[in-house]
Amino acid sequence: MKLYIFSGATPERHYKDIYEKSFKLWKKEWEKTYSHDFKEKKIFFADEFTRQNFWIVLCIDSEPVGMVSIRQISFQNPIIQHDSWFRFFPKSDLSTFIEKQSPNCLISSNFVVKEEFRKSNSKHKISECIAQLNSLFALELGFNIHFGCSNNSRSVDKIVAATGARILSKAIPYKNGVELNSFYWTEEDMRKTVPNYPITSMRIFKEKIDFTLLTKDQNEYTKKAG
Repeated sequence: MKLYIFSGATPERHYKDIYEKSFKLWKKEWEKTYSHDFKEKKIFFADEFTRQNFWIVLCIDSEPVGMVSIRQISFQNPIIQHDSWFRFFPKSDLSTFIEKQSPNCLISSNFVVKEEFRKSNSKHKISECIAQLNSLFALELGFNIHFGCSNNSRSVDKIVAATGARILSKAIPYKNGVELNSFYWTEEDMRKTVPNYPITSMRIFKEKIDFTLLTKDQNEYTKKAG
């Protein structure tokens, strides 16, 4: 398994193939989720993909099997509370962070695992691995508060709890009877869980190819990418 990290913005030629495959998987799986879980046909447009600062994509034989995105925000910008990602959050969820004008915050979203690699169908624990890689990269970035949200008909809550996530609100009304849970991490809580991560996740993260560093050392990453 190989980990790739890249920006959602226009790809460089070095990772164009992984970028396009990741977009196709993200779009396919989320449209399927809306149809199955929310009983709604929804078209996912590319801007939700391209506006992410970071995509964390796990591949097997150069094919994406799981991913999550991270976006950087700051509550020093008062307008950020009106971001569409927070539209279902109770105001009380954000009040403390707004009042403190918390800087350097992260949002993890767009959690995807390819259907045939989900827990019941695969020997690989891709969901847990993606959550752990998400945490390791967030710690590498550094943050004050890190937000997430999940459909509570899935098992994501349990998976992120193992990486130090705390519930903000439960059972937020969403669509067609499906509810959401919002949660957050502090850097301290997240860091405490890292010693529990399996060696495989730690190795994958250590050997990652981070294409967001291309501008800093393009020759090194061009060489790694072949």
